[in-house]
Amino acid sequence: MNKKTQNLFCQKLHNFAFYTVTTLGLFLMGILTISTFFVSFYAEEMESQTMYGHYDSLLLQLPMIAIVIILLMSIQKMDDAILRRIRRILLPMTLFLLFGGGLALLIFGRLTPAADSYSVYAIGEAFAEGNLAAIQPTGDTYLSYYPQQIGLVAYYELVIRLWNLLPISMPAYHVIKLLNILFACGIIYFQYRSVAVITKSEKSQVIYLLLAMGNLPLVFYTSFVYGEIPSFSCFSMGLYFLLRHEHETTHKKDLVFSAIAFTFSVLLRKNTLILIIAVLLAILFTWIKNQKRDLAVYAILVGLCAICILPMVQKIYEFRADNTLLPGVSAYSYFAMGMQEAPRGNGWYNGFNFNTYQETGLDNELADTISKVAIETRLKEFRENPTYALTFYLDKILSQWTDGSYACRQAIVSAFGNRSGFFASLFDGSVGLIFTGYCNIYQCVIYLGVLIFLIRNRHHANLLLYIGIIGIIGGFLFHIIWEANSRYILAYWLLMMPYAAMTFIDNKK
Repeated sequence: MNKKTQNLFCQKLHNFAFYTVTTLGLFLMGILTISTFFVSFYAEEMESQTMYGHYDSLLLQLPMIAIVIILLMSIQKMDDAILRRIRRILLPMTLFLLFGGGLALLIFGRLTPAADSYSVYAIGEAFAEGNLAAIQPTGDTYLSYYPQQIGLVAYYELVIRLWNLLPISMPAYHVIKLLNILFACGIIYFQYRSVAVITKSEKSQVIYLLLAMGNLPLVFYTSFVYGEIPSFSCFSMGLYFLLRHEHETTHKKDLVFSAIAFTFSVLLRKNTLILIIAVLLAILFTWIKNQKRDLAVYAILVGLCAICILPMVQKIYEFRADNTLLPGVSAYSYFAMGMQEAPRGNGWYNGFNFNTYQETGLDNELADTISKVAIETRLKEFRENPTYALTFYLDKILSQWTDGSYACRQAIVSAFGNRSGFFASLFDGSVGLIFTGYCNIYQCVIYLGVLIFLIRNRHHANLLLYIGIIGIIGGFLFHIIWEANSRYILAYWLLMMPYAAMTFIDNKK
């Protein structure tokens, strides 16, 4: 094969990958957009947190969405000089509102970590005091079941150790919330900068900031003491430096910064590996097209770091404790649980994974075997009743992807003491219903914006631009078979925000 033929083949392979991504993206976003116009899932009360489907009124939805679209389209007619002045005001205003909202929730929400959130925090607190008893190969500690949380524990230990140096008695989880607010501001800033790098469009930047200003679930998640916000902030930073390298600077240091940020994103939340795979796939086909050695080296570095970071941190802790951790809950048990009914919704957590591992005496291989049998049994039931199978998975998908709040209230519902006034109503009263309605309309706008982006820019054949779309497709497929939870969709939804704004791309590349 001569050089010309080889280049032509590589170009065709890249184009095939590109059109596959855009076609799948159009299909997925089309389905999600149509679904959100008619259906929304959310928990009606915070005690059982059962997800119920509700038929939405188009008479209410369409006028509200039309107002938003008219507002956004009016921006298209504005002069760039005017938009530049607006953008310079909007950026600090958006960050200020996000910071202020997160701070108000921190101070007045009376929110405390609970369930898994508290378990991970408590281990970090114990480690900060020199107590490494959680590192042991028995069923007595949380890490015996979920060793993948070791990276988040390490982050908490560092924060708590630094906090303990100060003569302040306030619980360290409040500091973690404050850091979450800063990380959330980082998400907005780096996504905004990514939009600027890609589009060179004042219109898209202004639209992004307006959309970000209305993102209430992100504000709520700043009080969730867990890995979602810091992990996605690191991912947003890594993606920005990668895009800046490709569109502006070509400095190798940008690729180094990107690789470090991506590594920390996996350290703080293992499921971010889905997004890292999206990055690697986009780079692979881009490399096939242009054969840039820097991208190949970068991809290898990112892949190795993402795979090795959590095992490496675990080994360090095992060395410190002079003890070991078991492999943890069987991955197959998550797949089995994702095929079962549960009180909160189809495929949601019902304890199968934890109970199976515990009942086998923490025997991972035996838990795998039991889970595979459960999967086969469930598959047989689905084959015998296809209508039930279709209904089951439709409910599972919609309960995750049409919850406009992404379970942000459920995630932080636990409180120390009683709430009163506005915050009591926000979680258990009429304000909560208004909040849910707003989030569902906001979700419609984001989904519709991404769909319009994919329609308008389907010939913009640069796969690096579609890293987020690849990640969303991967996340959708993964969470069809994995444990369900609308909270898990938060990262993919945040990935949609820049695309909803990037309808105006001036620098076709």
